[in-house]
Amino acid sequence: MMFPHYMTLYHHAESGWTRTVIKGVLWENLAGIILRKTGTAPEDKAQVYIPMPNVEVQEKDIIVKGICLKEIQKSSKEIPEGLYVTTVEAFDYGDLKHWRVTAR
Repeated sequence: MMFPHYMTLYHHAESGWTRTVIKGVLWENLAGIILRKTGTAPEDKAQVYIPMPNVEVQEKDIIVKGICLKEIQKSSKEIPEGLYVTTVEAFDYGDLKHWRVTAR
């Protein structure tokens, strides 16, 4: 199966956070480091491929690998395992239309 994973999307709107579980995504964890003058620092992120038209994702949304049942009441810090979406690219051509989402 090409898209074997589940993910949970937390979308922020004026009325608050909404949680959506999405089935059928490809989640890749990417581990890396940042080189600085004072040494190195970990730079872990994820790249997620979501078939269209499953859902629309925006920058600053929060994503979690798997099914997360927690609701955000006040602050996004309530989901410590969550990653913030930094880029969303639409690949809306060809046979496999999808979103490519990068999050940290």
